Amino acid sequence: MSSSPINQLPTEILTSIFLCSTEFVHKAFIRTRMTGLSRQLTILRLVCSRWDNIVVKTPSFWTLLCLHPPSMSFEHSKSPPADALSLWLERSADLPLNIAHIHLIRDYFEEESPGVLDVLRQSTVRWRTADIYVAGDTSHILAQFSFTDALCLHTLSYEAFSER
Repeated sequence: MSSSPINQLPTEILTSIFLCSTEFVHKAFIRTRMTGLSRQLTILRLVCSRWDNIVVKTPSFWTLLCLHPPSMSFEHSKSPPADALSLWLERSADLPLNIAHIHLIRDYFEEESPGVLDVLRQSTVRWRTADIYVAGDTSHILAQFSFTDALCLHTLSYEAFSER
């Protein structure tokens, strides 16, 4: 461990600092519908192995998802989107999830990444909030989701728009 003053802090204090900074990003994300969260987590993880370990092992960092094709918020991942999403959800442990955007775009979900829908459907039981945007005729995709078991779901919003 480095002798710099910040690395003298206990892990619990560093985790609290990191969570405060990501909470700011969460709020800004929800307010502006833009995200820097995965970028911020990447920056924290790259500082040193200790910080990487703190971020990876703290489920609270992994409870906000933005799923916007084609990047699916995992643009830097070397894994297929479904695998990257599974890892993100695994890191969030059993905490409730805030799904900030799900853009259901027919061609992407039906042809390029059908596994993402399977992973998403399995996670609906943990959804706290979800904003779903449906492009064109994708209502059949939305019909594949069941929210009857989503006991912690507080807010579900749905907006349709035409594909361009």
